[in-house]
Amino acid sequence: MHQRLLCRVLSDREWLWINGRDLMMVMNLFVKLTRNTLVALSIAFGLFINNGIANDEPDEVGYEMTVISVLIGGDLNGTLTGKRCEDCELIQVKVTSNTQFFINGDTPADLKNARSLTGKPALVAFNTATRVATVITSFDFD
Repeated sequence: MHQRLLCRVLSDREWLWINGRDLMMVMNLFVKLTRNTLVALSIAFGLFINNGIANDEPDEVGYEMTVISVLIGGDLNGTLTGKRCEDCELIQVKVTSNTQFFINGDTPADLKNARSLTGKPALVAFNTATRVATVITSFDFD
């Protein structure tokens, strides 16, 4: 036989007699609802992060670096490789015909002249997802 349990519900003055089996059914229902709610919240939070809403990485960054090499073809496409410091890793970005090139910070120049940057400091801005340089600015150009 099932024992009858005294459970307090609704308010201080109301009491309800529930047998053990019914109490277990209510508790199992509560656990399932809680678990399903947590799963739904986890999925929603995962979508929130994956959609980039909580992404802290910027779309574009700019680094001052010493240019190691600039390889640009006749179609103005190529690569630029540089280092931010002596012990830093190499940074390689793509250069396209859409990449803007400036001499001494504000004078526009032909991108073919960027080949002369080897061994000199430059500010290079690029898209972090595509690694395509958007702006190359030279501050020490002969």
